[in-house]
Order: sequence, then C-alpha cells, then structure tokens
Amino acid sequence: MQRKRVYIVLFFIVHTFLIIAQNKNNICNKYFEPSFIMNDKEHSITLSGDKEATFQLTFYENFYYRIAVCTENANDTLQFTVYDRQNNILFSNKDYHYTPYWNFRFRSTIECLIKVRLKEELPAKKIKFNLVSGYKTSSIQ
Repeated sequence: MQRKRVYIVLFFIVHTFLIIAQNKNNICNKYFEPSFIMNDKEHSITLSGDKEATFQLTFYENFYYRIAVCTENANDTLQFTVYDRQNNILFSNKDYHYTPYWNFRFRSTIECLIKVRLKEELPAKKIKFNLVSGYKTSSIQ
C-alpha cells in the first residue's frame, strides 16, 4: 500500500515537470506565477481581420483559474469574451482595458466558450496568439 502511494506521488511530480517543460517557451508564461499549474493544452491560432476563434473549455468547481490570451507583440491587442452554455457573457476583457488575463472561480463545474478576436481598432493584419489556462487550489493572490 505504501509503495502504491509513492508511485502516485512520483507520477504527479513527473507530470508537473513535463507540463512545465512543455510550456517553458510559451509567450503567456509571464502571466502565470509558479503557484499556478498550467494546463497541458495550449491553443495557438492565427487571426486576421474580423475573424474570430472559439474554444470550448471545462472549468471544475472550487479551483481558481487564470486564462491568458497573448501575442508576441505587446501592441497587438486581443479581445476575448467568456460565455456560458446559454451564451451569457461571464467576462469580457474589453470592459477591463483589454487585460490579457482573467482570474476566476466557479462554484460548480461549467463548460465555457471563449471567443477571441482582434481589437476592433487594429488594422487588418495577421496575428498569432496563444490561449493558455492554469489553475491552483489555494486562494488567488
């Protein structure tokens, strides 16, 4: 029984290090302090003009999350909006000076849609962006 516990702990340690190694070159890392465990799924897409990218993510109850949407060029501002399954807006960074990340927690498990587009004032050009999420079980700092 004790050996099984050791294997489980080792598995989680190795898994965490693999996730960190995978994400070490991610341009969104600057928005995640070490207390966040980054999701191993990184979304990377190129947008142009008035195109919009949509992502579906599940967030579990009582975890503190951060999602970040970022580009290599700080001048390339993106707008992202988080919707519930009934298409109600839960958050829009447009209302918060286009902040590149959002911290949140849900009281129950929820599936959300995250829609990302270029800021309306940007000229039509192609911009590559990443959407990354992370979580932690302690309170938001």
